[in-house]
Amino acid sequence: MFDRLWPSDGPALCAQGLKVFATVRKESDRESLLNERAGDIVPLLCDIVHEDQVQELGRAVAARTETLDALVNNAGSAFAAPMN
Repeated sequence: MFDRLWPSDGPALCAQGLKVFATVRKESDRESLLNERAGDIVPLLCDIVHEDQVQELGRAVAARTETLDALVNNAGSAFAAPMN
C-alpha cells in the first residue's frame, strides 16, 4: 500500500533513515501501513476536511518529534458545485 500511495518518494525517504509520518483516512489503511512498513513510518489518521483531525495531527506529530524538517502535502479536497 505504501508503495502505491508514494511510489517513489516514500520509500526513498525511508531508505535514507528519515522518520516519515504518513496520514491516511481509514483505520484499515493505517493498519496496512503498520504491517507493511513497521519501523519505517508512523501512520496517523487524518481527514483534512475535518479541522479537528488536522489539529490532532499537529499534536500527534509534535508529541513524537521535536522538529519537522519537511512537509509533503499530497492531499486535497474539492466541493462540487454547478458552474454559472
